Amino acid sequence: MKKIHDISNLRNQRRSQGLPVNVIVMLMIGLLLFGAGIGLFTKISTAGEDQVNDLNNQIKSDIASLECENDQGWICVPSYTMNSGDRKTFEVYVTNIGETTKEYSVEFKLNTLSDGKKGVQKDCGDVLIDFADAPVQIQSGSSASYPFIVRSSRIVKTPCSFITTVYLMEGNDIDPVNAIDKTTVIIRVEK
Repeated sequence: MKKIHDISNLRNQRRSQGLPVNVIVMLMIGLLLFGAGIGLFTKISTAGEDQVNDLNNQIKSDIASLECENDQGWICVPSYTMNSGDRKTFEVYVTNIGETTKEYSVEFKLNTLSDGKKGVQKDCGDVLIDFADAPVQIQSGSSASYPFIVRSSRIVKTPCSFITTVYLMEGNDIDPVNAIDKTTVIIRVEK
């Protein structure tokens, strides 16, 4: 009788040991699925924020280009506004009103600042301007935009407006004397 009782106890012990192992395995699987769900949610949320930011930038660019639509010249730059400490990308709009397809580039009139960087100085501070001077081929009657980056990290007081000139050049020419057209660039730093 003792053998039967020992076998019965042994079966009960095995059953009681099997239950916690199953619970632990199920708990681990549940945690893995929960972690994967959180990771997927984060990825979808981040992708959505990036799309909203891209759409916001596109809308701002489209609104800025509307300011240039009534301008019948070769080159146009809308007035831009930013805050102190910002780093933003703006655009110069160029329309080839010539009769043939040609390569054009833009050249900004900038000062060399004390640290060797290029920008515009005023008594209220400095803005740094970076731009790509590589020529772009534009067909007759078509338009293109040239991005330029403005950093307003050296502003002493606000509001302050920075004014410079951008020249439209044919090909790789960088001499403003040979410019096809020019326009004023106004960047206002508000706060």
